[in-house]
Amino acid sequence: GAIVEFQKSTEKERGDKFEGVINITNTQFSKIECDHPDLGKFTFQPMTSKLFSITKYTNDSFYSFSSYALTSDSFNETDVHKIDKKMTEFGDYAVVIREPILFLNEVKCKLTEMNIKFGYQLTDYEDYKQEGKFETSLFSKTMDLQHQFEHRILIHPEQSEKEFFIEIGSIKEFCFLLKTEEILNTEFKVERK
Repeated sequence: GAIVEFQKSTEKERGDKFEGVINITNTQFSKIECDHPDLGKFTFQPMTSKLFSITKYTNDSFYSFSSYALTSDSFNETDVHKIDKKMTEFGDYAVVIREPILFLNEVKCKLTEMNIKFGYQLTDYEDYKQEGKFETSLFSKTMDLQHQFEHRILIHPEQSEKEFFIEIGSIKEFCFLLKTEEILNTEFKVERK
């Protein structure tokens, strides 16, 4: 879907006010001065020890295809990984991509053929609640969503539409459908050398 739709969404796990942010500044204000043409000059005293956020968004129209990515990062702190139950908010079924490189190659070939700008990578998670300035990217999300282990494909077509579809043909050879509850009950184990 369109990034702007994720900013506005109130759906659990999909709504993210930081979607499309390119930088965030969290700071404390000591005072706010106002100079109104009719009311004159006056000063506001903001709450002490409260951070105020100044957020800048991209003006470009991007579309995002997001998926849960099981990578070595999923096993940073443990040898066993289970998918968080919050992921049920995305639906009753999951498409499991056994061969992500084949899938990405199909997508990449189609988008290149269509002459559409795109990029893809794993999402970084940041704590945007701290004081300071954060330079973000369209592949950054708030730490509150870290359980999503997101891999994102961003598409930047010339025309802006509500939704964007690409046709890559059959994906049966490298994907299969599974009930979400089945994948949530699965333990993924890693063996270390």
